[in-house]
Amino acid sequence: MAEDIRGPHAVTSEEIDVDTVRVVLIIPGLEVEKRFLGSAHPKKGTVVDVQFGDSTLEVKADVKDKKGQVIKYEFKVCQLPGLINKDKCKTEYKKEQIILTLVKNEDFRNSWAVVLSKNGLEQAADD
Repeated sequence: MAEDIRGPHAVTSEEIDVDTVRVVLIIPGLEVEKRFLGSAHPKKGTVVDVQFGDSTLEVKADVKDKKGQVIKYEFKVCQLPGLINKDKCKTEYKKEQIILTLVKNEDFRNSWAVVLSKNGLEQAADD
């Protein structure tokens, strides 16, 4: 039997400035806890894996529902509108949100605004 993997409930992306794009993934049931003098992170038992590539992005999350069943979520972008500096990108968490800050590669700081409004994050051609 094939594993049931869901996409995020919603995805938004916006260009913050010439260097930065913010992506918000809505993941129902994602619970976070805040560290003392630190940032929030997923609660124990929740697994989130974020992989930044030079022009790709992949997020996987295993979230427990109210019955204790694990629901798997996945979001993948095969071709971003431009290159990113994967070492400078960051991940933050809020209740039911994974917030990604993409930092554009210094050599490719063109605006993504028009492309994002027309096509979204994914720039790869459909197969």
